[in-house]
Amino acid sequence: MRFYRVAFLAALLCALLAAPAPSLARDGDVHAPQAHRRPVASGSVVGEIRLPGSRGPAPGVSVLPYAINQPFPGADNDLWFSGGRVLARSRPRVVTDGLGRFEVTGLPAGEYHLAVLPNGAWSGRSGRRPAGARAAVERYRFAAPVEAGPVRVAAGRKTKLPPVTLGQGGVLRGSARSAAQRPIKGGFVSALPEEAFPANVLPALSASTARTDARGEFVLAGLPPGRYSAALAAPGCGGATKLHVAVAAGKETRVTLMARPKR
Repeated sequence: MRFYRVAFLAALLCALLAAPAPSLARDGDVHAPQAHRRPVASGSVVGEIRLPGSRGPAPGVSVLPYAINQPFPGADNDLWFSGGRVLARSRPRVVTDGLGRFEVTGLPAGEYHLAVLPNGAWSGRSGRRPAGARAAVERYRFAAPVEAGPVRVAAGRKTKLPPVTLGQGGVLRGSARSAAQRPIKGGFVSALPEEAFPANVLPALSASTARTDARGEFVLAGLPPGRYSAALAAPGCGGATKLHVAVAAGKETRVTLMARPKR
């Protein structure tokens, strides 16, 4: 008898699991629609970037739209600062043409800023730079990123900005050495701005990370003037940090980063 009772309970449980779940919906409940999402109406921004001192157009400069404390469709970079949040869009990549002209398309209606980055956009700690970035670094060694905006974008409209001139920047050059005074190859060196928000937004969005070469040398060009923390991260060593490194417009600053022994 006990065997039949167990078999009956097992069959009942199987039947309950196989049956469709009862609907728990009540009157007044709100459910997400299953229809396809409608495309977001968007606008665009056009403009022209010029070299410092109005010495002509600036080709090959990256233009990155971003918003402060306001998420928007298409934003693929989310940066948190002490004092604010920056949502930026790096795809599709926008670069000025031979006459320094650009167009940022597909922006939903709202208020934006444009980061104008002569040495490319930040790409995490991969050390990678966009195609042609090495030539851009040579061309814009002392050109600093600038902000254009805020600009109001309206759906279905093209907003034209007045010409934007690049700023005067500086260069941070140096070498990375191990505790045994050997050059560190393939290390990542970052220049972290010490200024408070929002002055630290442009350096954070810039390509302010470099990899050391076979001699342990590195160069970070086009940094906005200010104070930075130079940080080294490399496999097989404990890293290094040098605080309060001053970068001046039109000048090179040299530092040596001595890595701590790895524990």
